[in-house]
Amino acid sequence: MKLEKDYKRKLQLKILDIVKDIDDVCKKNNIEYYILYGSALGAIRHKGFIPWDDDFDIGMTYDNYVKFLNICEKELDKNKYYVQTPDKEKDYYLSFSKIRDITTTLVEEGNKDIDIVRSVYVDVFPLVGCPDNKFKEEILKINRAFMLSANKNVINNKVLRGIFNVILKIFGRKRILKYTTKRCFKYDCNSSKYWVSIADGDSFEQNKLEKSVYGKPRYIDFEDTKLPVPEKTDEYLRNIYGNYMEIPSKEQIKAREHTPYFLDFNLPYKKSTFYSDNKKKLLFIIWSFSYGGGAEKILANIVNNIDSNKYKIDIIEYWNANIKQEYVNDGITVLPSIINAQNDTKIKKILYKIILETFPDILRKKYIRKNYDVEISFNYLIPTFLLGKKTKTISWIHGDIYDLNKNKINYLLQKKSFRYTDKIVAISNNTYNSLTDVYPEYSDKLVLINNGFNTKEIIQKAGEIKLSKSKVPTLLFINRFDENKNPIFAVEVAKMLNDDNIDFKLNFIGKGELDSKIDEKIREFGLENKVEILGYKTNPYPYINNSDIVLGCSKSEGFPTIFVEAITLGKPFVTTNVGGVIEISDNQKCGLIADNIADYVDDIKFLIDNKDEYKKFSEHGKKYVETFSIEKQIQKIDNLIDELVGANDDE
Repeated sequence: MKLEKDYKRKLQLKILDIVKDIDDVCKKNNIEYYILYGSALGAIRHKGFIPWDDDFDIGMTYDNYVKFLNICEKELDKNKYYVQTPDKEKDYYLSFSKIRDITTTLVEEGNKDIDIVRSVYVDVFPLVGCPDNKFKEEILKINRAFMLSANKNVINNKVLRGIFNVILKIFGRKRILKYTTKRCFKYDCNSSKYWVSIADGDSFEQNKLEKSVYGKPRYIDFEDTKLPVPEKTDEYLRNIYGNYMEIPSKEQIKAREHTPYFLDFNLPYKKSTFYSDNKKKLLFIIWSFSYGGGAEKILANIVNNIDSNKYKIDIIEYWNANIKQEYVNDGITVLPSIINAQNDTKIKKILYKIILETFPDILRKKYIRKNYDVEISFNYLIPTFLLGKKTKTISWIHGDIYDLNKNKINYLLQKKSFRYTDKIVAISNNTYNSLTDVYPEYSDKLVLINNGFNTKEIIQKAGEIKLSKSKVPTLLFINRFDENKNPIFAVEVAKMLNDDNIDFKLNFIGKGELDSKIDEKIREFGLENKVEILGYKTNPYPYINNSDIVLGCSKSEGFPTIFVEAITLGKPFVTTNVGGVIEISDNQKCGLIADNIADYVDDIKFLIDNKDEYKKFSEHGKKYVETFSIEKQIQKIDNLIDELVGANDDE
């Protein structure tokens, strides 16, 4: 949302109102407390809020902390205030408490999709004693780290965070939290020389100070009131900030901001007032969203056409290929990828694959931190391994899975993943049949939803570039250059056409591991004047539109996107017999299917030599393509999600 220019000052004054009420409660009940961190710094350096500050911190000894929270529950106006503690809400992710003004609504970027009460607040930190024994202090540090990790606080050390996540996985979050929290609060402040702000996410040493530094709270000017700071304020602030009188850089200021996602000082907080809470939260997990392939296009089509008033959508890719980032509408979040193909080391790639196949929850804790109503894996194997086991899930399968019969390990891994999946979507009859053949025990989970396409957009993009038309029939291979897409087959077809003295031109669009091998074959067969490699094109539609016949040579497919795009533009296709082509060709009325290379070549000759038949194929394809409209697909997806989690009450 667009924030008012002076929103920060208004936020500070609203926070100050909460602080004044807290101060009244503490004075009335003889509870000593301190304003801490940036709030104490603001009191000294600015006589009030730091101009760019957007929160407020107070702290008190653990005994006073427990007393304070109990009294607040009884004495604060329940129509205005909510006492938010770690044990109240399942998704509350901090180890300290907050006093919230629920006559307001404040949703921050960092917690916009977390199911907790969200309004203007003051942070309340417990201070505990630190043992005067090095060994016991180290034990306290470990317990603190586990408590913060279990409560989803930030542990800045990546290695430690990884270790903690493994142990949390083994022993369970609740058990670890109960055990460590009890031990974090065992040392009494009165009998300890040092105190620690135990629930803050910064370093232990930074938060460890002599009791005398806190001392007797000292009331000093803060805005239009007086508030208590630690007795030795200078020593406290130097321990926390170093040279605290130095103004930080803009970058340092920005790094500490709590950016509002939604803020309204006059709107009482309740779930229904923040629109995102009324939306179903969806997570799509795809192997790569940056490879420029058909699955990426289909996913972009879905998320860009699904009802944004009904769904809040995130996308995460496992493998960032950095070839083409698909466009998504505003409001759709593409989360950071798990593996960067170019920058990550081979060791990391191997290690993550092992973790993915054994303890995938470790990767989930690091990369998938939100809760979702439905999680959707956008193909089999890797994306399905990352699906959560405590939410509704859909496995969306884009091709036949007969290859799993040849790989026992992958077969068993996929079987385990399907066990926890609520629904399995097949995008073609061939995919559906392969799923029932390989995993008949999961047949009751199967749903058939053909891919949908925005044909108007395809036609519009096809006209963006004007290309000169060849005088001879133009064939087009457009796909990844890999073993499955089989581009070498297309070169062999070109050789046979050339040997039969057929006049033609063949263009290759794409890139991949077989780039050099294609070039070698072209030269080996002497086809340099017939075949050209055009490389990868971010907008391939003008090239499809400029061709006469689109070629498909794949060994395996689910529902080949390229053929739907081809018939949208009135271009017949010739293909190997793979999944989805019977449906897309309408039983060979707008495309031809060959079982061997000789038939394949004959099919191309047929379309080149018979202009009337070619025209019939072309016209039928342009009409028939409406079968695969994006609107029909979206309606089926809506129905499936509603079946899993129910329709919203206000729909």
